[in-house]
Amino acid sequence: MQANNWTADSIYELYKSKTEFRINTDLTIIQHDIDNEIVIGYTKKGLVFLGCKQIGEIPGFKSNRARLDTSQEIDSSELGLIKPAFVLSFLVNDEDELAAISAVFSGLYDFNKIHKGTSKATEAAQGFEGYLSKFPKILLSKETEVGLFGELSLIASSTENSKMVMGWHSNSNSTFDFSFKGSRLEVKTSVRPTRIHWLRSTQSLNDPEENLFYLSIYAPEDVTGMSLLDLINKIKLTLDNNTQQLFDEKLSFYDISESKTKYDFVQAVKSFKFFESKNIPLPRFNSRQILEVQWKCNFNELVQTSNYSPWIEMISS
Repeated sequence: MQANNWTADSIYELYKSKTEFRINTDLTIIQHDIDNEIVIGYTKKGLVFLGCKQIGEIPGFKSNRARLDTSQEIDSSELGLIKPAFVLSFLVNDEDELAAISAVFSGLYDFNKIHKGTSKATEAAQGFEGYLSKFPKILLSKETEVGLFGELSLIASSTENSKMVMGWHSNSNSTFDFSFKGSRLEVKTSVRPTRIHWLRSTQSLNDPEENLFYLSIYAPEDVTGMSLLDLINKIKLTLDNNTQQLFDEKLSFYDISESKTKYDFVQAVKSFKFFESKNIPLPRFNSRQILEVQWKCNFNELVQTSNYSPWIEMISS
């Protein structure tokens, strides 16, 4: 898409209009300035990014939720190849952060146009390390903590821990929690046996996918149980160095240090119940103006499935 002026407001509105995070390629480009060789979009991990022609050498950085990858290739199919390129990406947690990063992207866009053909925009991207490092890790709400415990319980109980880690989402903004061999899995965890879980329409699709499954987990709090840190350390003991590095990277967005609550891991694993997406009830809404709907669903009233391949192949009996 050709654009002559990318303001902070226009970038913000463009990102806000995107409600889906189903990304199959490393970079999904949503706007492209061909003349100035600049793109914005989402990374496969759900981070917003700006990519631009790189002129000169810079070290890049990785800090909290931000990173600057250098000497990259951005292939925008028929619109051309940007090489070498830098890619500045950031995991947005709320609208204020989206507004802030939109201003950063807009500033880099203007800087590149004004100083086209020089290294100034490249150096400016490197200069944002200090600013972006001030954005803290994502604080754990109770809901996020419980959800993480359920997802990590699934990984810890697996006979194929490395594959589960590789298939695990990279951040809480991802559409589904796990993807593997064309199959997707959404994990819903509750501290109560009622198994009443929140669902959203961007996950529970109007046309149920044959390869989408839900896992309901009951993980009660237990002072003699395991904390998130305990569970993370348990998983790390089973991983090789490369997979452990990937695991750490996927956990790096969250501030887990303050997590003190303990949960019954044994009960959580015993409680696993799988469901096919076709058995998930959907609310009725047909207005194009409604972009997303959330609702509570009683999973105790749903029919379980015993056929949840390929996940069944990786779960301990």
